[in-house]
Amino acid sequence: MNPTEFFDQKIKLIAQSQEILDLGGGVKFSKELVAYKNLFANSHVRVLDSNPEVKPDILADAHQIPLADQSVDAVICKSLLEHVMDPKLVMLEIKRVLKQDGLCLIYLPFIYPYHGNKVYKDYFRFTIDGVKYLCEGFSEREIINMRGSLETLLYFLPRPIYQIFKMPLRILDNLLNKKSQTSGFMVFLKK
Repeated sequence: MNPTEFFDQKIKLIAQSQEILDLGGGVKFSKELVAYKNLFANSHVRVLDSNPEVKPDILADAHQIPLADQSVDAVICKSLLEHVMDPKLVMLEIKRVLKQDGLCLIYLPFIYPYHGNKVYKDYFRFTIDGVKYLCEGFSEREIINMRGSLETLLYFLPRPIYQIFKMPLRILDNLLNKKSQTSGFMVFLKK
């Protein structure tokens, strides 16, 4: 399954949940979630972010989620863990607030350009071993690579060049079946 199909399938599962926490999402339905907004019509989605300028539903640090134990059905954590000081602690917080059988969808970068700013520093990149370590203690875990070797290298070029060549290189990566190199990982977890 390619990363787009994986994300599509897993976000549709999460959208069936009642209480959903978008951890570090900034603005509600950002980071590719806008295309799925209608699927969340029957869900209570709250965004937790540490930046008061984006006016999140919950203004807090992901290291100390101000929610009760086992209070949410699902967590979306896309492109956050590289920006926190202690990713393992954040993962423990996710596990704490998830109900039994709760779901979690995470994206973590590996080979990816630096993207820190005044508000969000950029501390970490994650190998497959690091991803597995962060996800210990969940009853189910699915991990897929984002982008192959060639598309990962292309990602460092200016955005217009990337957009032109990404599909041919994605096809070539799939033909070469080079799964050992990736720009990051999409992870789906069940507590």
